[in-house]
Amino acid sequence: MFNTYRMKGWHLNYRTIFFTILISILIHSFFTTINDIFLLTNTNINIKNQNNTYEIIYNVVDLVSLYSPGILRLGIWLFVIERLFATRLRKTYEKKKSFIIATSFFIAPFGYDLALYFCIQTWRSFEFYYFTLCILIDLIILILILSLLYLNVKLKKLTFQNNIELSEKFQINENIRLIKLMIPLVFSFIFINIIFNSLIDYGSLKFISKDDLLSLNATVLFMTYNIFLVYLLIKFKKINDTKVGCLNSNSKRNEFTDTANNSQNNPKLNTIAGSVKLFNVDGKKIPTHYDQKSYFEMFAKSWNT
Repeated sequence: MFNTYRMKGWHLNYRTIFFTILISILIHSFFTTINDIFLLTNTNINIKNQNNTYEIIYNVVDLVSLYSPGILRLGIWLFVIERLFATRLRKTYEKKKSFIIATSFFIAPFGYDLALYFCIQTWRSFEFYYFTLCILIDLIILILILSLLYLNVKLKKLTFQNNIELSEKFQINENIRLIKLMIPLVFSFIFINIIFNSLIDYGSLKFISKDDLLSLNATVLFMTYNIFLVYLLIKFKKINDTKVGCLNSNSKRNEFTDTANNSQNNPKLNTIAGSVKLFNVDGKKIPTHYDQKSYFEMFAKSWNT
């Protein structure tokens, strides 16, 4: 999970939001698992109204499993907003980096969930409208992300024009790639929550209680998260395999280039190895490996003869 925050190819804002979404998935999955264990073992019935530590733990687990999807919901909302800005400012967005904005993107989903909790505690009637509010937010997110994907696919035609700068082409392709990476999670999260929230508010089902319906909703989301995480692992493995393949290809290309340059710059590599032998008129071998002293002695003898 922490490796995703070190994805240098991603913009700082996107990395932060993506990291926040993964944390929210981890929180919701953990507390949903604990809550399901309580329900399956009837622990919730045994510890209710006992006013002890176990009841406090159960209430915290139940509360977090119920409202932690709000962290993910706002994380998805921020993702859509961030990609809208990336599309709008596609010519310069790659260079726009602010740690203050990135930090606010990280804190905002948790602040939203905390504010939501206090609203429900202080304004009891707010809980009645909460699920309707979630449906409304999810529908807006769905419309925005579909519009965002359509806009970027339409803008992709611009990448084939010569008058478009490389930074703009990169941002358009990056938007499409990152939006497609998130679409499975966004669509699954929105459709599951719209169905269950509609059943809770407007279904009036007699064969299942509201609490059981909420637990079922959390369990289905938990299964969806696991599928999405497997999908991410497959995607990241393909990305890493592509990078390794490119590195190996570049390494072989560099080795070939270095060998060619060395053979051109070093004439000794181009000469044929061997020895040269000289013979006089009598057929005797003439030594060619004289040192300096022997050479001058031979030179002096040639003048005396």
